[in-house]
Amino acid sequence: MVGRFERVLGADDKAAVAAILEGIEAIAENGIAHPPVEVLLTVGEEVGHIGSKAFDVTRLKSKIGFVPDSGGPVGQIILASPWAQHITVTFHGRGAHAGIEPENGRSALVMAARAVAALPWGRLDEDTTANVGKITGGEAPNVVASEAEISFEVRSLDEAKHRQAIDHILTICEQAARELGGSISHTVTIRICGFRFDETDPIVERARSAVRAAGLKPSCTVSCGGSDANELNAKGLPTLVLSVAYRDIHSKEESMPIDQLEALGNVCVALMLGKI
Repeated sequence: MVGRFERVLGADDKAAVAAILEGIEAIAENGIAHPPVEVLLTVGEEVGHIGSKAFDVTRLKSKIGFVPDSGGPVGQIILASPWAQHITVTFHGRGAHAGIEPENGRSALVMAARAVAALPWGRLDEDTTANVGKITGGEAPNVVASEAEISFEVRSLDEAKHRQAIDHILTICEQAARELGGSISHTVTIRICGFRFDETDPIVERARSAVRAAGLKPSCTVSCGGSDANELNAKGLPTLVLSVAYRDIHSKEESMPIDQLEALGNVCVALMLGKI
């Protein structure tokens, strides 16, 4: 296993890129006959799927796609991925001198704090999570804050639950502001569409066959992680996510087991060869 001090971080998702390129090279070097293969490498996945959102899928001839980008052992197939939104709520209060006339102020920071304290966060149910990632506001200790912001995200494998959770959070924020003499506005900074496949869908059967051809045992699960597959599915290209087996992603401990990297390369070869 490559240690964190020996290489640059980026198992998520450089490991998948390495496996794909190794698969292409292995097929080319050995002169193996194969059906047409298209490889799409995107940019900006971690900051809102920028590349896949901008890509015109009509440029592709492929009718299905596979995106290796998930935790879990190689051979695991991700059947569903969440609907997700990142939202910033701005609380509007009234500024005032905190030492001379605090009663004339309406603290936007207190509004934000009341809203955050009144809401459930973390895992809301088996399909849905919510998280406050950032709180900002105010000017100085002697000024009643006229504005404050909270940034949060909601993810859910169920589209209706996703919408309900967002509406509930916005309602509580509006109520907290109103009770303290303020108001709110909000903006959506990232919006991701979810997807869900059945185990009997042809694209899933294709993935299972490739996993078996690589000498592995396939399994199916769901994930609340997003990827470029969300965008490609939303654009009408059925795209399935496969596990990469990277570890401790988004941390300084991120790593990639070499044996799993080799296994993923074999799965990529099997997919390119159309193994059934």
